[in-house]
Amino acid sequence: MQETNLKGIWIPIEVFTNANLSDKERNIYSLVLFFSKKDGYCTISNKFLANLLNLSDTRVSKLVSSLVKKQYVNVITNYHDTTRQIISRKIIPLVKYDDPIYSKTTTSIDNNDNTTKIY
Repeated sequence: MQETNLKGIWIPIEVFTNANLSDKERNIYSLVLFFSKKDGYCTISNKFLANLLNLSDTRVSKLVSSLVKKQYVNVITNYHDTTRQIISRKIIPLVKYDDPIYSKTTTSIDNNDNTTKIY
């Protein structure tokens, strides 16, 4: 599993507003996108996602399978020849989004009329 110093996650607006995805699918897909930035794929486990999102491993497996079926990700799994035990798994996002462009804004609150001004 990949090392993480996760302090937050950015959900692309295209994912956030996608009516084809459930809330949990959006969260998992956003995490896949985040962890795939460096190599184009991620190796996060169902157990890692389950712990992070407070779900069961089985539920995460079904959600990842749903993302595969909906063609948002591809999963490549390497199994041990005789035991069929998983050796490694890559989750590859098929639709990628650009990082957000953060504009420099300054927000101030005018105490006289309780309005917010963005400059």
